Amino acid sequence: MIPTELAKTLAALPLFAKTDPVVLSTWLEKHRLPVLNLENGARIDHMNARELGILLSGRAQIQSADNGRSVILRELSAPGIFGAAALFCDGDIPMSRIEAKSDTAVLYIPLEAVNALLDTDTGFRNAYLTFLSNRVRFLNRKILCFTAGSAERRLALWLVSEENEKILLPASLTALADMLDIGRASLYRAFDKLESERLIRRHGREILVVSQEEILKKYQ
Repeated sequence: MIPTELAKTLAALPLFAKTDPVVLSTWLEKHRLPVLNLENGARIDHMNARELGILLSGRAQIQSADNGRSVILRELSAPGIFGAAALFCDGDIPMSRIEAKSDTAVLYIPLEAVNALLDTDTGFRNAYLTFLSNRVRFLNRKILCFTAGSAERRLALWLVSEENEKILLPASLTALADMLDIGRASLYRAFDKLESERLIRRHGREILVVSQEEILKKYQ
């Protein structure tokens, strides 16, 4: 991908949307960031690497770093960002595992390149801080849904925590049930209840959240 095309792709992301276009183009020319093509099933986060990742095409799954019990944290679709929080953490213990769920194209931005843009562009710096704040809110909602009590409340808060009107469920509902720490039968009943309350609509693996506000009013 040539720098001008990559600049347009990055500018469409909230993280780069407020970056000065001239600064962004100059930054890309200087750092010559590679785009790597990875196959379905490949691990796309780099162990012990200080990099910001941009999923340019395809899908990926972010899982917990616990080797004993893999928990799906969220599904990532292109264009998507990963590694923003871990970039400035102390130590090299991985915070999560990220696995490609289709053939993907990934841009890796090393720490020194991110620091250079943070130092030279206020728009990018402010957007980066906003992105990190939103990730903290996202994780707080995830924690709440894991400790929410009833199956209906756990599912409802998980759907809200995904922060999308349309949500594509994992291929295995067993994985979702395990993540929420409820039985598969309880998960089915929770879906039926939320649908009967007209808070969601289901079309196969796709869930349409009718009203996040109503869900939070009833279940938060």
